[in-house]
Amino acid sequence: MTFNFKDALKGFSKKYVMPSTWGRWQSNRYGHAEMKKKYAKGEITLVQLQQYEHDFALDENIRQKNWQKRIIQKELQEKEIKDFQLFKENPKAFFRKMDELGMYWFRWWMQRPIKPMGSGKLKQHPITGQWIQEYKPKKTMRMKKWLQAADSGNVMLHMNPNRKPLNRMPTEEERLRSDAYKRKRESTIWQQVLNMTNNFGRGFDIKDKTRPGKGLTAIGPNPEHERLRVDASMNSKKTPGIEF
Repeated sequence: MTFNFKDALKGFSKKYVMPSTWGRWQSNRYGHAEMKKKYAKGEITLVQLQQYEHDFALDENIRQKNWQKRIIQKELQEKEIKDFQLFKENPKAFFRKMDELGMYWFRWWMQRPIKPMGSGKLKQHPITGQWIQEYKPKKTMRMKKWLQAADSGNVMLHMNPNRKPLNRMPTEEERLRSDAYKRKRESTIWQQVLNMTNNFGRGFDIKDKTRPGKGLTAIGPNPEHERLRVDASMNSKKTPGIEF
C-alpha cells in the first residue's frame, strides 16, 4: 500500500480548519452584546438587531484566518514554554541543540532586562520565562479622592504638568495641534517607505552599483538596506540543474 500524501496533509491541517460551532462572527462583539441587551429590554426591534448583525458580520475568509491565527499563537506559546523548561534543565545542551538546528532562543531567559520605570521588582515567570514587573505606586489614593483630584487636575502630573482637569473636552487649539502632529508622523513614515523603495533608474537586470536609499533625506549607508539587498541577492540565485 502506497503512502497517500494528500490524506496525510488533510489530517495534518485539520486543526487549522475552523469549526462550525465557533461563534465569533461579529466584528464588534461588545456592540453586538449591547444591541442584544437593548432588544431584550424592548428598546429596539428584531429588524434593527438583524440589520446590525448584517452590517457588522465578518467575512468567512476573515473568520478562517482568525481561527488559524488563534491556533498558531497557541502553538508558539506552547513551544516557548517547552523550550524554557528544557533551558532550565540543561542550558548548555539547549544552546548546543539550538545552534545545530539554526534556531533562535531568547537571551532574556538568562539576562535580566533593565527596569523600564517605577520601583516595582522584576520577576521571571517560572513557566514561560517572561519578565514581569510588580506594580508599586509611589503613593496610594482612594477612588473617590482620586476622582476629586482629577476634576482639579492634580493627578498624573508627569503627563499633565499644567494641572488641567481630566474630565473636559479638548479645545480647538489642542485639536489642531494634535492633527498637525498626526500629519507629521504620517509624513515621516511615508518618507521612510519611499527611502526603502527608492529604486528609480536601477532597472531589473542590471547590478545595483548605488547605495540603497539614496535620496534627499538619506544621510549615510543604512545597515537595514544592506541586509535587504544581501537577502535579495541570495534568494535570486538558482540551484544548478533546476529550472524555475
